[in-house]
Amino acid sequence: MQGIELSRRFYAEVVRPWLADAYPQLSHAAALIGYGSELLGFDDAMSQDHNWGPRVQIFIAESDFTAAAADIVSRFAEAAPVAFCGVPMGMHNRPHPSPHREGALGDDRHGLEVGTIRDALGYWLGGPEPATARNWLCLAEQRLIALTAGAVFHDDDGRLTALRERLAWFPRDVWLYKLAAQWRRIAEE
Repeated sequence: MQGIELSRRFYAEVVRPWLADAYPQLSHAAALIGYGSELLGFDDAMSQDHNWGPRVQIFIAESDFTAAAADIVSRFAEAAPVAFCGVPMGMHNRPHPSPHREGALGDDRHGLEVGTIRDALGYWLGGPEPATARNWLCLAEQRLIALTAGAVFHDDDGRLTALRERLAWFPRDVWLYKLAAQWRRIAEE
């Protein structure tokens, strides 16, 4: 089973029912984005490296994050299974530890991370959405793919899905400029 499918099942079978019971009014989006070769479909039975395993990020409103993120993360540690689909839980053998910063929180004992969309933008892009062609040109493409690769499993208000759609491809002028710049480099060869 590939990592995205493992994480999709982890969310559907473990995290979502637990959230519905423990936090029934919590509006959230659930996804697997960020780092890891499984987000690009480059994992298989022989290549389950980096942070491969059952994991999911849930994105909640900033006010909900302040009020409940620490509680969600600590309570899920008590409810999380030891293994899911035969894969051990936790980040013990993974090179990227769970986040512990303003706007994102996790626990190395399980694969659930809680964050905000604003934090994801700040962490992966270094700030808000690009507003100008210059902003777009300053973005490292691997940072964009961190937000647009992977999968969204659930999105109550559609904000995460809409953000990923807006960032999925460069604006036309930026794309043409990047294309022309690459052709110019090729021409020099």
